[in-house]
Amino acid sequence: MCIRDSDVLKEEIRRRKDNSGLGAILVSLENYFEIRNLYGDKRVSKYTRKIEEQIRKVLRKDDEVISDGEGKFLILLGSVPDESTLDRVATRIQRVIDKIEEDVNSVFKRSLMLFTDLKELTPENLLTSLEENLE
Repeated sequence: MCIRDSDVLKEEIRRRKDNSGLGAILVSLENYFEIRNLYGDKRVSKYTRKIEEQIRKVLRKDDEVISDGEGKFLILLGSVPDESTLDRVATRIQRVIDKIEEDVNSVFKRSLMLFTDLKELTPENLLTSLEENLE
């Protein structure tokens, strides 16, 4: 994921963080470019839009999904009281993605990364973690 405008992302993270903590989940389609080359841009773009739509359905209105357009989705959650809450949200996200009825759904390798050190999660260390894990 290219962190194109890290200042904007930092501000978004700061805006969402409150006393209950900020949570973040990264959904990654590991073989995005391989599948895009096999199935084509149009078909894969349609699929990634469906993923984003389905993720939004399980989130609260004020949570945010940021897509890089290359198979990675950063989900920012405000007011996450504990790690088990973050785990439950990740499970719901995984379920809705699994239910997408597109033939390309079965060929993507997916991973979810949860940022669970909620009290220590700052915009700066979230961005550092993202950059380290997405290179």
